[in-house]
Amino acid sequence: MSSAAAFVKTDDKYCAAKIEKTSAGIKLISAQYCKSDDLDSLLAEPVMSNTPTVLGVDPSGIAFYNIEVPSVDDAQMTPIVRMQAETVLPLPLDQMQIAYRKGRPIAEKSRITIAAARTSKLSQYVPFAKTHAIENIVLSADGIARAFNELFDIPENDFVALNIRTRDTQVLLCQDGNLVKAASLDIGIEQLSDPENPSDEIFVYDLRNALDMFGLDMTDQPAVYIHSQSRRLAESVTIGLNDAGIQTTLAELKPSAIDYAQDQTLNKAYRCLEAIGSALLILDEENKPLDLFAGLLSEDKNKKQKNFVANPLLKSAVLFVLMLILAVFTLDYLNKLELAKYNNEDVEKLVKDQKIRKLIATQRPDILELMTVIHKDTPGGIIINGISFKKGEKVTITAQASNQQQMVALQEFLSNKKEFTDVTRQNPSFDAKKKKYNFKINFHYKNWTRKSIR
Repeated sequence: MSSAAAFVKTDDKYCAAKIEKTSAGIKLISAQYCKSDDLDSLLAEPVMSNTPTVLGVDPSGIAFYNIEVPSVDDAQMTPIVRMQAETVLPLPLDQMQIAYRKGRPIAEKSRITIAAARTSKLSQYVPFAKTHAIENIVLSADGIARAFNELFDIPENDFVALNIRTRDTQVLLCQDGNLVKAASLDIGIEQLSDPENPSDEIFVYDLRNALDMFGLDMTDQPAVYIHSQSRRLAESVTIGLNDAGIQTTLAELKPSAIDYAQDQTLNKAYRCLEAIGSALLILDEENKPLDLFAGLLSEDKNKKQKNFVANPLLKSAVLFVLMLILAVFTLDYLNKLELAKYNNEDVEKLVKDQKIRKLIATQRPDILELMTVIHKDTPGGIIINGISFKKGEKVTITAQASNQQQMVALQEFLSNKKEFTDVTRQNPSFDAKKKKYNFKINFHYKNWTRKSIR
């Protein structure tokens, strides 16, 4: 896939942009505005047709969490992330959608960015996308972070992107080209451009609070870059923030970062940056976006699969599958008859091998069960950083808690599980910077962790 079209709502209009990835970089094929009633007509235009489409949205209530987990493969990562997410989310997982992305490795751990939002908040965008045959939905803030990294001249790996829009400002913490945290200030172009109601001081105050919320202060603040549809305003805000002690730079496109098709201009690229960034997200095969909508968009597909057999035209296909299953059982029966051709010694050897395989299987610990037992109904406030499991040794959980009561609660919780015995807690250490207790809990898991099996 080398081209994509993205649509992002700005005020009462949609900004639509189509881009194409070439060996020389990004080419802007089209960038224009339309009202929602005209979106179908725009999608039908030759320049937009036969192109993968994406809707960039900016729903309220998106929460971002950054955690560190042991470096494991992707199959093991998902249950670990879900377990960690459930300890910090305000609602049960069945009422929320979460998406995560692996970041840079730290020692033997991976940094994980989790985005989470209520399912009810996100679901409102799905009917619109399906009505207009839009195939993907992404977070426009994620797209802005990607556009800043790929298109702007920013040498730092870590930076803060300010996207000043008409009525608000996105504050985005970016690391290695990816969005890791986001906040929104209720001040935009309209307020900052109003001479009768100056809001510069409030803007600086709110920005400082956002940076503080990100865990940044003036001593370790990363570079701040500004973009706005109004370049003149962006220049003015850059000067004002520097005067206030927040080192800020006006974001500039890299030389030849965007090639323009006929009738397209640099101004259009700046005005449609969110749409361009949203399109970039689905053109990157390796660095996937934070996809909160995958499950919601696939719900109809799942329903169709559940109703598969109800379609009379497909009954013959179902019958064919059942015949295949019957054939498998028939082959199994024939294999047993084939055993009769072996002499007694061969049969005894086969049986012995089978018993050995079964014995090995009984000695293999069920890691998924272990994680499920730990995860279910874990006391609130606990952050589990890692689980160590070696044959013949106790399971070790490395965790964080805000107080002594939470540590005791976790120990009692594990002690009450029939699968765990000899649950002990090591002396904690207090992290003054994070204001958290770091501690470990050890226990035996069934018979797997004991040195001998009875």
